[in-house]
Amino acid sequence: MLVCVVLLANRLSLVLPCLSFYHCLLVSVDISKLTVILALQYVTTPSVQRLLERIASDPQYNIQRSSDSPQTLRDVAVQILCDFGSEMAIDYLLDGLADQKLVFIELFLAKVERERVRDALQQRLGSATDVTLGRILELLGFFGDHTVFPMITPYIDDPRIEIADTAYTAEQRILGMA
Repeated sequence: MLVCVVLLANRLSLVLPCLSFYHCLLVSVDISKLTVILALQYVTTPSVQRLLERIASDPQYNIQRSSDSPQTLRDVAVQILCDFGSEMAIDYLLDGLADQKLVFIELFLAKVERERVRDALQQRLGSATDVTLGRILELLGFFGDHTVFPMITPYIDDPRIEIADTAYTAEQRILGMA
């Protein structure tokens, strides 16, 4: 029933007046917060995107999706934001780079504009920790282009073999040789 309300609101362009309705549903005990957040993915307006960004950045929504899932409601909002192509989703995903599986991060970042992802990765490269450096280099191999070579090349000579290998592989991937 909630999805029908969301789809109807989307069709009739009633999303702005309905946002307070969605917000009321989020604090309601009767309807699951997860259901409301999932319904928002069908309404692709800037105001809904801002609501999802608030959910994704609010620690109040660090609630597990279910007892058998490590995913939180914030994670669900970020996934929807990735589908929308939101820049905010990039920062949230990269903030959890050390704790998340790289394959999931890569999957969600692939939904966002490639240049934005590349720029965000370049910004984080200089301040990367030992834990995240290899992951950022690997992601630059997927999302980078020839413009990232000057940033990757110094890491090819890194004394840490795993960092040097990752940087070399990233460079080869960008060149289309890996």
